[in-house]
Amino acid sequence: MEWRPAGSPMRQQVRQNPSPVKLMVIVMYDVRGVIVCLFVHHGGTVTAQYYRDLLVRQIRRGFRDKRQDLVDSAIIMHDNARPHKAECVRQLLRRCRWEELEHPLYSPDISPCDFDLIPKIKDPIRGRRLATREDIANAVR
Repeated sequence: MEWRPAGSPMRQQVRQNPSPVKLMVIVMYDVRGVIVCLFVHHGGTVTAQYYRDLLVRQIRRGFRDKRQDLVDSAIIMHDNARPHKAECVRQLLRRCRWEELEHPLYSPDISPCDFDLIPKIKDPIRGRRLATREDIANAVR
């Protein structure tokens, strides 16, 4: 609601159309590089159940394939998004014996992925035009 004089026209609401080209990417990495890079289907939403299933199916397999030493002793740090903090996800982390590092709410500190991961992803693709998901996935690997 907004205050306006009687008889004045209603203000138009701006509706944003979903971008046809933006992708949501879920990346798991450690100091040695990217372990798993997954794309959320276009228009998809990451719910607690989606994230939990992703951890079960994709992340554990990625650990087994690339980082054997992390299968039973991973330390997971994700942000404070609802799917990451859901009880079903926390139960899975406890069952897998993975430790969860807390990320402080509204922390002024730079996010580790902004500091470490994003530059590692940007370097190999700098100056290239990526047209498909496969182009992006190959560039990240």
